[in-house]
Amino acid sequence: MSLFDWIPAISTTALLGIVLWLLRSVISTRLKASVQHEFDQKLESMRAALRASEEALKADLREKEAQIAALRSGAISALASRQAALDRRRIEAVDQLWSAVTSLGPAKALSATMAIVKFENTVKEAARNPAVREMFSAMGGKASMRESSWTDAAKARPFVSPMAWALYMAYQSIVSVAVIKLEAIKAGLDMPDIIDKGSGTLF
Repeated sequence: MSLFDWIPAISTTALLGIVLWLLRSVISTRLKASVQHEFDQKLESMRAALRASEEALKADLREKEAQIAALRSGAISALASRQAALDRRRIEAVDQLWSAVTSLGPAKALSATMAIVKFENTVKEAARNPAVREMFSAMGGKASMRESSWTDAAKARPFVSPMAWALYMAYQSIVSVAVIKLEAIKAGLDMPDIIDKGSGTLF
């Protein structure tokens, strides 16, 4: 066989090899493009989902911030309202306590008078002598211990300072002893020991 007999076979084989190489290149390119297109679609879908999730999260955060702001505002408003009510009550308590103090005014003058009276001797004499009882009845005037003033003062106690309450109680105790002494003399009670000599209190 001559060389010319092989030329058609060689050219056919070469042409077939070129065609196969071209087909392989086209198929590879198309596969790459298809995979890239699918990858891009999935990537874009994931991006869209992430964006939607981010927007939902931002909206949820804004809603939570609004709720927190509303709660904070409500709490501050309630606290301010409570403090204003407490301040008003404290002012009322001061008025109540001062009213109780002023109601003891007549007894204050009596307390100064009774301080110079020898109670033990006077109460014994009053038990025997109606004139002494009448004299002290006239001297007492309007001095008395009204229960209403004690009630008002007791209502004020939780809203005034401990020092203010202690001062009021000391003042009330002093004038109360004077009124009790006067009432014992007016009634002619022969009970000189009704007042404790050491402390100035009852019994």
